[in-house]
Amino acid sequence: MADITRYTKPTSIWEALETGNLKLLKMSWIIDHAKKGGILAHFQKLPPEAFVSVKELKDQYGDGNPDNVLPIIAISYCWLTPAHPDPEGKQLKTLAAVLESERLKYAEADTEHSFFKGFTEMGVFLDWASAPQKDPELFDPMQTPDKIPEAERAAFLDDLKAKRTFFGGEAYEKSRT
Repeated sequence: MADITRYTKPTSIWEALETGNLKLLKMSWIIDHAKKGGILAHFQKLPPEAFVSVKELKDQYGDGNPDNVLPIIAISYCWLTPAHPDPEGKQLKTLAAVLESERLKYAEADTEHSFFKGFTEMGVFLDWASAPQKDPELFDPMQTPDKIPEAERAAFLDDLKAKRTFFGGEAYEKSRT
């Protein structure tokens, strides 16, 4: 029988974050960075102060709460270009504005009756900044589905759809030789 605490307690989250292969951005850093007109660099190029530590998250979580709500938000949005999700920082500014407007609500929440438990800081998951990514300077525009030669495209799309690999797969590679 599977251990359901993996899905109901924060231990697996803390363990994943402690590897260093996944990091969460500090909500306060996102807001400050956007106000300065910044754009997000990819995971490997962000400064250490951009990330919230596991200790900070555990301190915010404290001894838990009735709903097991963690001080974490996951954000997903469409990338604006294949090489960089938000090259001009437009989506970052929008995200930061919403986080800032909600930040006081999180911090001032009545811990007995509120979903947010009075968090003053939160960890924000954004794939571009939270997990290792390809350096945009190494991006090859020829490595996108619409640029794959017609003779290779069907195999490429089949492998992509079947999730055999992130880019192409065995059938794709065979079609190239």
